[in-house]
Amino acid sequence: MRETRFRRLLVIVLCASGFVALWVVADRSLSTPDAANSAPSEASSRSGRQPASGEAPGAPGTDAGTTHPGGPVGHGRSTEPIGRTTTTDHLRSPATRGSTASAVLPAVDGLRVIDNNHDSITVRWNAVANGGDPGSPRVAYYQATLNGIPSGETAGRQLTINWFNDEMTTHFIRVRAVDTAGHRGRPGDPLIVERPDEPTTPASPTATSRPSPESSRSPSPASTPGPISTTPTTNPAPPPGLVRPGPTPNPTADQPVTSAPTTPSSGPAAGSTTDATSDTGGG
Repeated sequence: MRETRFRRLLVIVLCASGFVALWVVADRSLSTPDAANSAPSEASSRSGRQPASGEAPGAPGTDAGTTHPGGPVGHGRSTEPIGRTTTTDHLRSPATRGSTASAVLPAVDGLRVIDNNHDSITVRWNAVANGGDPGSPRVAYYQATLNGIPSGETAGRQLTINWFNDEMTTHFIRVRAVDTAGHRGRPGDPLIVERPDEPTTPASPTATSRPSPESSRSPSPASTPGPISTTPTTNPAPPPGLVRPGPTPNPTADQPVTSAPTTPSSGPAAGSTTDATSDTGGG
């Protein structure tokens, strides 16, 4: 009996709990539309704007339907959706409207090579004409790039660019006009050039002694002495019947020169001469 009573009591408690839960859920569902309807009226009363007839509260485009990351809508806060930008181009004058897109200097043309060597290259181009309108950009200077890297600037129409120390043989050069505001003009056609090879230096000659002009002359046959013989020379034997002449004495200062006696050809003179000779020898 006790178990039966306990079961009945438990069933009654469960039924009462279910009834209470259903009543709470129904009450909350009924109170939600009232809160949704009161929110637009409160927001409109704060901003001073009443919803138009036929406009559903909370529709997109209204203050109530716009979500803001910074919080609820307040005074001085923009109600534009995120991602929409406001332009003031309609407030500008027709003369200046759209000048930002069209105010670009034209491209440089007539780019050509003046000089090209292994160390540098000199290029020249035609001048870029300025626009006729007062608001048109004006050319301030020209900027040259070598293989996409800025390599020099000049206000004239000619520039010398130094080559890079790399292994590239083919290079491209581009020149752009820059206006007074620092905006670069349209890119022109690049100039493709090849870097010349480094000139080979000749080898330095070795130092050699040059012969003197006197020693370089060939000796004449007359001035060339003959070979000196070291063997003694002997006089050849005279033929029979010839007397070998003796050496002729050289007269000196203290030896008188005597003439050879003449032989007389006839008798008395010859005899007197013989006698005189004999007398001289005897005395």
